[in-house]
Amino acid sequence: AHNNVPRKIGGEIGKVSYLNDILRIIGNGKLRYSQIEASLNLKSNGLLSKYLSILEQMELIGRSRPINRKDDEKKTFYSINDNLIRFYFAYIQPHTSELRNIGEEAFYKKYILPSLTTFISYRFEAIVRDYLKRKASSSAIMDIGTYWYDDKDTKTNGEFDCVIQMKDGYTVIECKHFKEPLKISMALEEERKIKAIKELKIKGVGFACSSGFDFEKPDDWIMLSGRDLYSL
Repeated sequence: AHNNVPRKIGGEIGKVSYLNDILRIIGNGKLRYSQIEASLNLKSNGLLSKYLSILEQMELIGRSRPINRKDDEKKTFYSINDNLIRFYFAYIQPHTSELRNIGEEAFYKKYILPSLTTFISYRFEAIVRDYLKRKASSSAIMDIGTYWYDDKDTKTNGEFDCVIQMKDGYTVIECKHFKEPLKISMALEEERKIKAIKELKIKGVGFACSSGFDFEKPDDWIMLSGRDLYSL
């Protein structure tokens, strides 16, 4: 049944080519309204908002905002909800003719394999957030999600993919989808970078690595392996 899903979806949304284009543009990523609008070369007349609403009503895409910027429309991101549909629009839909011409094995090696780790790593971040939400039991936890920072001191900006908001600060969880265990040297460097962001009141740091760790857990760190995440 799952094998027919992309074909059914393609037939349904093919009536409105822009819907198909939006899903292709988003692909495996998450994009802001302005980024999608620019990629489609649409005028700022609200038409994109209508298309995005249709896709949301169809439950094909969802929107998310950093936990510290919930009222900031400029920090609203859109992504495809379903992993199968995301895979289809990231790899299959943009290259259907190539798939027919070169065969499945060659297609996989050329178009899928080079970025498959990146595709999975984006999903890994969501798995970590879901795990933390399910395990959250403390009344001190206010929210779990992403965090957007604009740090004037370091002149940097960006997004932490997994942050636990507490009443007295934030715990940042760095997510690593690696083939090998996370090394202590990399973990310490990540901790240094996190603590250098002055606007962020750091309560703690943590790491989630799909392949585990090559060091013992420090008392003040949260550490989650792939085995921990899939234990629920």
